Amino acid sequence: MNWDYVIDGESKEAKLSSVFQSTDKATVIPAEVFESYGTIRFANLFPLVERALQKGGSLVVDEV
Repeated sequence: MNWDYVIDGESKEAKLSSVFQSTDKATVIPAEVFESYGTIRFANLFPLVERALQKGGSLVVDEV
């Protein structure tokens, strides 16, 4: 299972989704259906943490 942002065909908005990959196909489930609220917040916050670690700098997070 991976997380990825998938563009919804109707609204054209990228949404965080859980992607399950098998040998012949991928199943995409919107994160709010499958993941907890804390997991969704972590997944959305992680790119900021990664960028701060790679480029240096400070990152202030309140109530992780």
